[in-house]
Amino acid sequence: MDAFAPVTCSDNAVVDFKLRWISECAALKEQAERGEELVVENIDSTNMSLVVDFFTALEVTDDLHSVFQRGLIPLWVARELRCPILADELKMERFLRLLEENL
Repeated sequence: MDAFAPVTCSDNAVVDFKLRWISECAALKEQAERGEELVVENIDSTNMSLVVDFFTALEVTDDLHSVFQRGLIPLWVARELRCPILADELKMERFLRLLEENL
């Protein structure tokens, strides 16, 4: 999948994607509560815009905001978007600034 290609999928794929995203959010929350290190994506303004557009198109903004506010992006999302991944937490101030600029 080209990271900058328009996202298109059937209704069933959208439902499957939403279920997977909700499940992934729950897993991330549990890991964070246990104090485990989480692997997050290194997001620049281009990637942030792409991710925001992707989830907004699928109407999962509630879950998106919940995870974005914590500075977390699931690994499988980064893989599907072909974005670089770092085993490190994003600086919250920079992350929230990018979020504000792109929402």
